[in-house]
Amino acid sequence: MVKIYDDWANSVLKVLLENSLYSDKLNWNIPTSGFTTIGGDVESMMKTDSNIVDSWQFVHPLLINGEIESPLFFLVKYFLEHFIELISSRPLEYFSLLRIKANLMPRQIVSGKDIFYNPPHNDILPEYAKNQHPAVLLYYVNDSDGDTFFFDDDYNIIERITPKCGRMVLFDNSVKHASSPPQISKSRMVINSNIFLPHPVKDLV
Repeated sequence: MVKIYDDWANSVLKVLLENSLYSDKLNWNIPTSGFTTIGGDVESMMKTDSNIVDSWQFVHPLLINGEIESPLFFLVKYFLEHFIELISSRPLEYFSLLRIKANLMPRQIVSGKDIFYNPPHNDILPEYAKNQHPAVLLYYVNDSDGDTFFFDDDYNIIERITPKCGRMVLFDNSVKHASSPPQISKSRMVINSNIFLPHPVKDLV
């Protein structure tokens, strides 16, 4: 279940968030096992699926395993509160935040492929209670190319979503997904949030 929300965010907040994350005063990291949510053998996956590419990105961690890593966490938390209250009429405390990070992927030209994406995956999570339902909130900070791809259990593409500033995508963590590197835009930035819901995404109104 993948839900798309457009035109919900206040334009002032959208600009504030984009300017804050694109500030030259912000620190970015090349991800290690501490920041990446992709597991498995990437090289083996690339051998079985010729559409997979192994592009790289910068990461700015905001909340990792419940620990605040950035002063921008409070701005993003406020932004998420606004979104969740808007779609569910419930406060953010109704949900559990596990991890929030901003991903900045620079343009990386891919030649000879009509369709390409990074390794499909489910985000790696710690153990959780049976009554918790892990979900992903994916917010696009800027307009860009570099679609997000979604897959079924047999790795067939079931949906692809183009980044649009202000667009939020909500889906169960059981849905395999993958980013793709921009070919036209200078960069593609998203905020990736892992949350726990008390019920599946399909039951959220």
